[in-house]
Amino acid sequence: MTTLELIEYLRQHDIQLWLEGDRLRYSAPGGALTSSLRATLTARKAEIIAFLRQRQPVATGKTHSITAVSREGELPLSFAQQRLWFLEQLKPGRPVYTIPAVFSLTGSLDRVALEQSVNALVARHESLRTCFQPNRATTPGHCGITACAAGRNGYTPYGRC
Repeated sequence: MTTLELIEYLRQHDIQLWLEGDRLRYSAPGGALTSSLRATLTARKAEIIAFLRQRQPVATGKTHSITAVSREGELPLSFAQQRLWFLEQLKPGRPVYTIPAVFSLTGSLDRVALEQSVNALVARHESLRTCFQPNRATTPGHCGITACAAGRNGYTPYGRC
C-alpha cells in the first residue's frame, strides 16, 4: 500500500493525521485505530511525516495569496460567466440559469425594510451586482431586481425596478 493509499484508508475510517512541528498527531474514533494499524503507522511514521510535509505549503513557505483586482470599470469574464454569456448568445432570452422565487409572507409587509434587506443582500454579493455587456465583460453595479407585492387583484410592482 502506498503512502497515499494509507492516508486515504485512514480518512475513510475518520482517522485524521496532522503535524505539530516534527511530531505526527492523530485523532480517531474509538476502536478505529486497531493494533495492526497502529503498528503500520509506527513503522511508516517517517514516510507519513515526509508525505504530510510535502502537502503543507505553509510549512515550506510556498504560500500564494490571491491579489485583489480593481473593481473600477469592466472586468473580464470568468470561465463560468463565459459559459453563461455563450448560452445567452446561442439562445437569447432563455432563462437557462435563472431561478425564479416566490416568497409567501403573511401579515403586513414593511416594504421599506424588505427593500433595504434585498439591497443589503445585493451589496454583500458581487455576483448579484454583475451585469453582462455585449463586449463580453462584466460591469459592477445594480442590474435590477424586481420586487412585487401580490394582492388579491394581482401583482403591483413597487420599489426600484
